[in-house]
Amino acid sequence: LVKSTASQFDILVAGESLNIHPANLLARGSLEIVMDILKQSFDFVVLDTPAIGKYSDVLIDGLADVTYYICCSGKTPKTSIVRLNQLEEENRLVSSGIVINHLHTT
Repeated sequence: LVKSTASQFDILVAGESLNIHPANLLARGSLEIVMDILKQSFDFVVLDTPAIGKYSDVLIDGLADVTYYICCSGKTPKTSIVRLNQLEEENRLVSSGIVINHLHTT
């Protein structure tokens, strides 16, 4: 746990895991335990995960109260949006939203 002196944030970094595939690391039951402990200790817990379709799908089921997907205008593949629609249709997203950044208007 890293205590930020500049703000009211505490940061927990993943650290180094040699030769462990991120999907295997996220799929361990210990992540659920850690999330339960963090939710009891903090007002908000923010998880910064890999892009959808890579490893973060493991996190979607039951861990997050709200999920925001950050999409870069003109760069996020359309297949990622299709995947979000699939998850919505499967009722796997409890509460979600999309944030589009780098949107250029003329």
